[in-house]
Amino acid sequence: SELIHYSTRNENLNKIISDITKRKTSDILSLHTIESLQNSETKPHVDTLSDLTLNILLKDEFEGGKFYLNGELYNNLTKKGDYVMYKGNEETHAVTIIKAGVRKTLIVWYHTPRGMI
Repeated sequence: SELIHYSTRNENLNKIISDITKRKTSDILSLHTIESLQNSETKPHVDTLSDLTLNILLKDEFEGGKFYLNGELYNNLTKKGDYVMYKGNEETHAVTIIKAGVRKTLIVWYHTPRGMI
């Protein structure tokens, strides 16, 4: 797998992310893509630093790579453009083994500003 970090200074990307999350991009802790190659997987984990995680599927030409949230198959993250938001530091998530192709996602981690809990 390959992890690439990005700047939050891209206005077009910021608008798309803000439209989805209804949050300011100044609350972003990390903005990165993950390219998962054949035979890779993501073991169940939490995003320790992320109060809110946004996961957007950027490629859908792959087999396998099923997304699980809290031990349950999440069926709405299967085609390019699908996304899911969850409490990254609380909710366990994982991706099954990629059987063929490349699975690419955009991941955004947010912190919760004081007073927004």
